[in-house]
Amino acid sequence: MITKERAEQIKRLLWIGVRGIDVARMTGVTTNYVTRVRQGKSLWQVEWPNGWIGHLPRERDRWIRENGFVTLEEVRTVLEEMKDGS
Repeated sequence: MITKERAEQIKRLLWIGVRGIDVARMTGVTTNYVTRVRQGKSLWQVEWPNGWIGHLPRERDRWIRENGFVTLEEVRTVLEEMKDGS
C-alpha cells in the first residue's frame, strides 16, 4: 500500500518532468507502477499539482516531452541551489 505522501511525491516528480525510472528509484516502486500512475490507472484519485484527477494531463505530458525529461540529479542540483539562496 502506498501512503498519501508517497503518492503525492510520485505525482510531483512526474509533474516536473523527472524520468519514470528515476521516480521509481527514488520512491521505491517499479517503473511499471510509475507508468500506470502517469496513465491514471493507479493513484488516479490523488490530485496532480494543478488539482487534476486521473491521468497526467495531456497538455503537461506534451510540454514535458517537448522540453525534455529531467534527471533526479538535475532536480537535486536545483534544490541545493535554492537552499543556498542562488
